[in-house]
Amino acid sequence: MHFYDIFKKHFFGFFIITIFLIALSNIVGGNIWTLTLLNVVLGCIAFVYYRFYVEIAEQKLADALPIRPQKSTLDVKSYIEAQFFPTLVLDAHDNILHLNQSMVQAFDDTAAYEQKAQLIGQDFSALLRVPQLLNAYDEVKLNKMPKQFHFEHVHNGERQYWVNISPIALGDDQNSGENWALTAKKDYIYVFTLRDLTHDRKTDRMRVDFVANASHELRTPLASIAGFIETMQGPAKDDEKAKAAFLTIMQEQALRMTRLIDDLLSLSHIEMNIHTKPTDEVDLKQVIEHVLDSAAPLAAEKNVTLEFDNQLGGALIKGDADQLIQLFGNLLDNAFKYGLRNEQSEKIVLRLAQNAANDKYIVSVIDFGHGISANDLPRLTERFYRVSGQQAAKGTGLGLAIVKHIIQRHNGEIHFKSQINKGTKVEIEFNPLK
Repeated sequence: MHFYDIFKKHFFGFFIITIFLIALSNIVGGNIWTLTLLNVVLGCIAFVYYRFYVEIAEQKLADALPIRPQKSTLDVKSYIEAQFFPTLVLDAHDNILHLNQSMVQAFDDTAAYEQKAQLIGQDFSALLRVPQLLNAYDEVKLNKMPKQFHFEHVHNGERQYWVNISPIALGDDQNSGENWALTAKKDYIYVFTLRDLTHDRKTDRMRVDFVANASHELRTPLASIAGFIETMQGPAKDDEKAKAAFLTIMQEQALRMTRLIDDLLSLSHIEMNIHTKPTDEVDLKQVIEHVLDSAAPLAAEKNVTLEFDNQLGGALIKGDADQLIQLFGNLLDNAFKYGLRNEQSEKIVLRLAQNAANDKYIVSVIDFGHGISANDLPRLTERFYRVSGQQAAKGTGLGLAIVKHIIQRHNGEIHFKSQINKGTKVEIEFNPLK
């Protein structure tokens, strides 16, 4: 530190020393030589004070602060490499100084780590050929001002990013270009960072769709009830037979709303607890037997045979018995609604088996109905999604969404297999109790 910096930093201390010297010279009545000697002595004392006390105090303060990375190429590059977001650094001549693997993967899925290393030192157009990014970069270079914008890129599916391009000056003594082998004064580097918004946007879209679908599902029975009330108050005011028929329909619509609200509450409860894994020991065999017993009256009414193909003596897992009953109940309910051909004698099979390859338990619900097209299978667990041609079925559209979340809470997996005019098999895998 230069003397000027020391003087500026400790001006008040030097001022006090000067006043003290003047007062002392008046007291001792000394001449100019005495005053000079006192100045030298006290100056030495001040220097020792600064050297051994102030610097030690500042070092202690520095030690108490969070550790900062040293100004070295390795540290800066390691920091960039560790970034979760895609990050790219360019020099003033558009050459790539460094980038992390996330940036490579965002624009070139064929580039392995060795290819990433090969990109360093190359013109950045070797990686980025997107006009929107190139134009934004030219604007930042011209104005030396950061720029942020939304950017959509079609690469392994459409991805959406929030892009930040920032110029960083390297011309002062505190931050010279030595980190990046830049020696010219007032050089700039340009830092690209991309935040992937694809999942956030998808979640927002799902939320909007969910609200719209829920509103529609509630509006339909409400409109029906309101219409019948208006009719009963008007044209059918004195028609007892019509009013009795209308009340029956209104009751059905009210029950439909009740089922929808119950399913919405159930789905919300499961989602809130999805990360709290169940801890009870549950036997899948007993759960399936309970579900079959509960469905027996409906099976008899529809002339459907319920078959339990149990290939195991028992199957213990960590689970929530009530949610597992709801899970298999929903799947069995779907089989009754969509897996029957309305023939004289039909069958639904529940099978409990074990996968020999990984020892996981497999519960299958098998029907022999009309089947589901391959295009519909990936979307079956979406909220309010219905297979084409099944819009008239009496369901809330949330049954399989609830099933999916219950399975996720139990660390399980669900698979759909179906063939048109042959039937559908739903398989759920569970980890056995260890």
